[in-house]
This record gives sequence, C-alpha cells and structure tokens, in this order.
Amino acid sequence: MIQAILDPRTVFDRAGLCKTLAVKPSTLSREIRNGRLKAHSISNRDYFFGEDVIAWMKTKQRPTRPIEDELEIEA
Repeated sequence: MIQAILDPRTVFDRAGLCKTLAVKPSTLSREIRNGRLKAHSISNRDYFFGEDVIAWMKTKQRPTRPIEDELEIEA
C-alpha cells in the first residue's frame, strides 16, 4: 500500500514521480501523450507540478456502482 502526501506546490521530475506513485515510466509517457497528465518541459526534461498530479489522479478514479436496495431473484 502506498502512502504519500502530495503537496500541490511540489515539483517532481519523471523519476521522482514514478517512485512516489509506484508507476512505470511508460505509464507517465502514455498519460502525457494522451493529454491526461500535464508535463512542463525544461531543457528536454519533464517536470510535474503537484497540483497537476493531484488533478490527474482525481480523473483516474473508478466510478462507483450504486448499491441496489433489493436483489431480485427470478424463480
């Protein structure tokens, strides 16, 4: 289980974000390419602001299924 506190003011490089979130570099590349994760490039290096990472993680939440009050059983 990962326990990390993401401060919106934190700036991550690619390796630091991978380590913090326990994801592969290819995951970040895919999310950047698909426009879901914002990266800031300086001197051919990618940097990620904590606020952008938090926003990205909020969009990646799985939808919850409504709990049914009663289950219908067909006989």
